[in-house]
Amino acid sequence: DFDCAICYLERLGGELPEIVCEKCLKRFHRSCLYDWLRTRRDSEQSYQIIFGNCPFCSHEIQCNISNINI
Repeated sequence: DFDCAICYLERLGGELPEIVCEKCLKRFHRSCLYDWLRTRRDSEQSYQIIFGNCPFCSHEIQCNISNINI
C-alpha cells in the first residue's frame, strides 16, 4: 500500500508518501505528518525536525519540515 495513511492519496501536489513508520509500516506525506504532529501536545520541534508519535501505533516518528509550505 503506497497511499498516505492520513490523507489516503498516493500523490499530494507531486509529493509521494516518503516517511514510513518503522513499527507499523504506514506511509505518510511529509506535509500530512507535519500537520498531524503539530496539533499534538506531546510533539516537539527542534530546528527543522518535528518529533512525535505515529498516529496509528504510537511508535516514535519524526519529520523533516524543510521544504514544507508552512
